[in-house]
Amino acid sequence: MVNNYQAGIPIGNSNRFDFLLSKWVWFFLLGIFGLVQVHGQQLPHGGETGDTYYSQFRYDRAAKDYEKLAAKKNPKAVYVRRLVDCYQHLRNYPKFLEWAGKAASLPDAGANDFFYLGEAFQETGKYDSAKVAFKKALGTNIVDANTLQNYIESCDWAKAEDQQKEWFTVHNAQYLNTRYADFSPSVYKDSLYFVSDRPITPKEIREAKNKNNSSQYYGWTGNVYLKMLSAPLASALDEGLNKDTLNSPKEYNRFLGSGFHMGPMVFSEDGKRVYYTKTVSAKKVDSLLRVGVKDRDSLRYFRTVVGDKVKKFYELKIAFINRLELWYSDRNGSGWSEPKPFPYNGGVNYSVGHPAISKDGRYLYFTSDESGGKGGYDLYYSTINSDGSFSKPVNLASLNTNGDDEFPSIGEDNHLYFASNGRLGYGGLDIYQAIGSEGNWGSVHNLGKSINSDKDDFGYLGLDRDGEKGFISSNREGGMGNDDIYSFQKIPSILQVVVRENHSLKKIPFVSLGIACENGKGEKIQTNELGFASMKLEAGQSCTLTGHKIGFRDSSAVFVSNKLQLKNDTLTLFMDSLPAQVDLRPVTKALAGLAEKNYVVYYNFDRYAIREDAARVLVGLKQDLNGRSDYRILISSYCDSRGTDIYNYWLSRKRSEAVLKDLVASGIPKERIRISWFGNTKPINGCKKGTDCSEEEHQQNRRSDIKLVPVK
Repeated sequence: MVNNYQAGIPIGNSNRFDFLLSKWVWFFLLGIFGLVQVHGQQLPHGGETGDTYYSQFRYDRAAKDYEKLAAKKNPKAVYVRRLVDCYQHLRNYPKFLEWAGKAASLPDAGANDFFYLGEAFQETGKYDSAKVAFKKALGTNIVDANTLQNYIESCDWAKAEDQQKEWFTVHNAQYLNTRYADFSPSVYKDSLYFVSDRPITPKEIREAKNKNNSSQYYGWTGNVYLKMLSAPLASALDEGLNKDTLNSPKEYNRFLGSGFHMGPMVFSEDGKRVYYTKTVSAKKVDSLLRVGVKDRDSLRYFRTVVGDKVKKFYELKIAFINRLELWYSDRNGSGWSEPKPFPYNGGVNYSVGHPAISKDGRYLYFTSDESGGKGGYDLYYSTINSDGSFSKPVNLASLNTNGDDEFPSIGEDNHLYFASNGRLGYGGLDIYQAIGSEGNWGSVHNLGKSINSDKDDFGYLGLDRDGEKGFISSNREGGMGNDDIYSFQKIPSILQVVVRENHSLKKIPFVSLGIACENGKGEKIQTNELGFASMKLEAGQSCTLTGHKIGFRDSSAVFVSNKLQLKNDTLTLFMDSLPAQVDLRPVTKALAGLAEKNYVVYYNFDRYAIREDAARVLVGLKQDLNGRSDYRILISSYCDSRGTDIYNYWLSRKRSEAVLKDLVASGIPKERIRISWFGNTKPINGCKKGTDCSEEEHQQNRRSDIKLVPVK
């Protein structure tokens, strides 16, 4: 459970802050002995042993003692609530749900109890029950009203999305995982790197058997400190191997570590620099109050203290406090230079971690709980200047939520991937994709079920530029241990093709179709007597479809076999007859004039909403038609050359659909409208991909062309 690995002062509400959000942060911040040294803390409830363990954040030991006390007749409510707390920190979902249910049944049960019950239901996929519990949690002081509403809406969203098609196969990487925590993979050249708290050295293995005497024992989990391991990538990708045939993962460069938790890490594209997260003992302080921890955070880190009317945790004296920090080191021959700290680490005030680097090496992305953000942990980026210095970090406000946004990574497709619990999702952390560059990211979407589950899903690693395969991390059911690494592979898509004559829209039978894809694979098929054909494609492939038939002009269309385009879709290829099509049917002169008229709708960059000027064009079109029914409308949409091919196909489709929706809303029958989309494949000027063009030139290509076709 990464959640618990990266924290510092686990002061309270372990749910989505010290647990989920800091999948990483709470473990790290806990200090040398796996806990914040608290002096003079009193937890007078009669269960002295359990209280002692609980005050030291040793939840496994505390839970065992509290279970004995809670089994007695009329147990104190505090024991029940602390068992809820312990089992959520430990990510023991069945126990978490069991005791959350008992806490919600207490005579004095309140909004907070129902909030935890809602989380327990949500994280076990019981969305209807979770929604009921969350509605009873109105007024909770655990999260604000907007965040609670997001949890409620997520229940409806997840239930609906669960009926959708799966686009990935996901398998536990048994050759990498153990009963310990293994997560957050990264790759460089022929090696895979990941974080683990498994014992590696003979000393660690020996001390793990005698935890009380171990200098490396981490009290929260009972395991050794997190470290970076490496394994051959080729072996890791071969699911036919097992632990006996896979070379045992080895610890990577202990020199970079701090003696506490270390990781995740990421290499620059050229391998000349490595960035990594490590735990640092920030400073000795008198109390958490001195470092700005307020009553709200007391509940966040150590949630039962306020309700139990014990001395407020933030007033207690502590010996030290640890934080996550970003560090980096440069390649020096066959070794590494002396590690250097990122100049904008937070010291005693806040954490900085989870590095990701852009492919060109110019932008460093990370997560931080610095004050002034939108939620618990936010995503930030810093520009890496030519002299190696860093610009002041900028909050990625377009991506961050009221919840926790963390674990950023840049895929081989140059998209930004991250984990969040503040958006519509299945429960816990979900993985999202954002499209853009530098500090401008948008078009965020959930990667869907299979990649995501009702548990925590994070640490995305894409291995190809189409997002077809890679690794993720998850503590979902059925794993080998705590957090596990999973491999994913896109499911091949079945594309339906129909070929139509451009003017009459009649289907054309027996057309020879040639398909050429960018992976070098090709195929030849033919439409049947009804004008239909189908083919199996590898997901994420950009392909060119070419139609040929005597009596028709050859026609081509470029498409991408991806989730957004192929979901229950049919690709239509239009062909012109030879000689040039002449409609010999009688039509009115007025309609013939309309058929020659050109209607063009333009869009803002990266948008498909109908602008005011576009709305006026559509109003004119509707007035020209004036209720006539002897026509069909063909809508073709395009994008400028910026952005990826996959995204532009999706965006051009949304533009065609926006025009369709507007026309149908005005009373035009939907069956008289046909739409198509072409991404950035048909610029009307010289602004092709990689060409330096003005904004005015780009604007000419962000359009929908609307054509009227006479019919009987």
